[in-house]
Amino acid sequence: MRRVKLLFFILCLSVPLFVFAEQKVSVKEVIDGDTIVTEGGETIRYIGIDCPEEGYYQDGKFIAEPQPFFEEALEANREMVEGKTVSLEFDTVKKDEFGRTLAYVYIDGKMVNAEMIKKGYARADISYPNTSYKKEFLQLEADAQSKEVGIWSR
Repeated sequence: MRRVKLLFFILCLSVPLFVFAEQKVSVKEVIDGDTIVTEGGETIRYIGIDCPEEGYYQDGKFIAEPQPFFEEALEANREMVEGKTVSLEFDTVKKDEFGRTLAYVYIDGKMVNAEMIKKGYARADISYPNTSYKKEFLQLEADAQSKEVGIWSR
């Protein structure tokens, strides 16, 4: 019995702490395909993905028009999470340089970050040290490219 307890204790210590760092929040507003605002006013940026933007820089010049598939990505994100309660999973770094909270977002057991890549509305955008799902995201991106869905259809 003592060995079982010791084994259990060692197993618990070996599980990364970020697995336990989960939080539930209500989504007030969807800003774009990879950013939401909670009822508490916190801005959440999805880890590991990059969606088309409403305005963007190209060759040092700001282009004030949406990138292709911006509207589709925005709408897909809205349909999944707006007005709903989601779970947040954190990785190594919890805030970005703009003060946004970085998270993997879940709704009904599905990871929204992954769903956006799968549907072709996001690219995998892995930034060290938040690399927990690097392999999975890169595979989903390759699958979306081969199926020519969303941003990969052009």
